[in-house]
Amino acid sequence: MAVYKNIDTARTRRLSRDTFNTVLRPKPIVLSRAISYCVDQPFTVFECESFLPASEFSELKSEFPWEVILTSSEHGSFRYRIDEYGHPNLFKDLLSSRPHLASLVESIQSHIFVRDLLRTFRRPILARLHSKSKFRRTLLRFAPTWVFDIKVDLTVYSRGFHLTPHTDGIEKVISLLLYFEDPRIEQQHRQDTQILGGTKFWRARSKESEEAWLARLLPASRSAQRTSSVLSLQLDRKFDQADALSDEFAEFTTDFVVFHVSKARDNLLAGFVKSSNSWHSVDLSEYPANVLRGAILINLNLPPISLRRCANNFLRQYRLSRFLR
Repeated sequence: MAVYKNIDTARTRRLSRDTFNTVLRPKPIVLSRAISYCVDQPFTVFECESFLPASEFSELKSEFPWEVILTSSEHGSFRYRIDEYGHPNLFKDLLSSRPHLASLVESIQSHIFVRDLLRTFRRPILARLHSKSKFRRTLLRFAPTWVFDIKVDLTVYSRGFHLTPHTDGIEKVISLLLYFEDPRIEQQHRQDTQILGGTKFWRARSKESEEAWLARLLPASRSAQRTSSVLSLQLDRKFDQADALSDEFAEFTTDFVVFHVSKARDNLLAGFVKSSNSWHSVDLSEYPANVLRGAILINLNLPPISLRRCANNFLRQYRLSRFLR
């Protein structure tokens, strides 16, 4: 892991606030201008091929905390994560010594970025709710940006990680993933690892197959609600390098097909709008044993409404976070 230690130790000097503001000020990021691929059926999936200018991404990649993530997270599941909410002190400490990473996080959590996301994907966001839910659709359409949480996690995945197909939790609205390739990877293996480390998006081969799996995975107690609310569905999740293909997953692959793969390529940002059929998966069971996949995971969530949460979001999105200290 020496390569990661060399990268990290170059950023361990804590910057003073005056130096930090002099070195780098956050720039507005408008995702809608960077979209290079978008499909709306069976659910909205999109990509930004070169999300950041090459020079900015190069600086950002040099600050990506590989070693810190690997040593600060729980082991045993082939995934490592520094959660903005679960590890708040460590997360803030990392940003204090990494100005480009801090600038990106602040730009992503700004009112400008959240507003652009909501406007760009307004139609699929509203489609989360049944057409008869007029009151809830109206509330969702005109909700201010600070009602939404935008959460950032720093993640590293290794060979053996297998996140089987799922549609994500009901609180999620939009999910984004900015990929980082392992700096140790050899050029001749780069294309293979980009494909193997990517995110797969699935669609049902027929409406009948989709309905059958909905009935199979949805608890009977919620069957009556399935046409009026967004759903969270999943196969059994596997995180074991020795796992054989489960019977359930084998059945799933006969009824569903992959319609897009977002490659784990440097500076590629992939995303989707959560829906009841937003099936996606990540399978690193055949990934090279000595290579890691890094990513910044960004989730726009609709949390339980509380005055404290809304106040915190408002201060953060309008860059008034100093009042949170």
